[in-house]
Amino acid sequence: MRVEGGRLERASTRSAVALTAAGALVILATPAGPAQTPAPTAAEVRVEAVALATAEDSTLTRRVGELQAQIAAEQARVAAELAARQAADAAAAAAAAEAQRSAAAAEASRSAQRWTRPLPGGYRVSAGFGRSGGQWSSGQHTGQDLTAPRGSTVVAVAAGQVVFAGNKGRYGNRVEIRHADGTITSYSHLSAIKVRSGAVQAGQPIGAVGQTGNAYGPHLHFEAEVGGELVNPVPYLSKRGVRL
Repeated sequence: MRVEGGRLERASTRSAVALTAAGALVILATPAGPAQTPAPTAAEVRVEAVALATAEDSTLTRRVGELQAQIAAEQARVAAELAARQAADAAAAAAAAEAQRSAAAAEASRSAQRWTRPLPGGYRVSAGFGRSGGQWSSGQHTGQDLTAPRGSTVVAVAAGQVVFAGNKGRYGNRVEIRHADGTITSYSHLSAIKVRSGAVQAGQPIGAVGQTGNAYGPHLHFEAEVGGELVNPVPYLSKRGVRL
């Protein structure tokens, strides 16, 4: 700005106006330039810093929440897989146990129904049931004799319960077994007794051939009792699928 002809005119530069001591109007010119932005105050800086920190905290909190949700989801997935595996293992174990119980029950049923010869080894059929003679105290033979070497294994012909095991006078060492059908089989003149009480299975060793009591030589005296009456052991076993 300049003074000319009593008028103020704009100039291309920024100007400052001042009065001299004589009262003359002096125009002080300064170069033109962009407007200066005032520096932020300390309070404004603090506000901006707090806002920035708050935004960062919010972002961090959100990210932490996302990570925690991912961890929780993964833990839930692993727990579900573990529970499913444990359930499958438990089911498999239960199935295996049930199969074992079924197999044991089936075997017990087969064993209860199975019959076998009282001497699994070699023997000779000798004095038969009902034979008369003075060598028997009753005058009549009450069982079937099976001659075999002393010490030969004697087994139960079927599953049952031992009702007597010990010495019985003229029968010598004797074992008596009651079977599921109510019949009783007896094994006499034993040199050894291998059972005393409890359950036995078909084919289980119960003693050994001997010559105790009223015996003319080592042999097994085998008897069968049905309904309290002694019967011929040969047809008794034959009806049960066993041939002497």
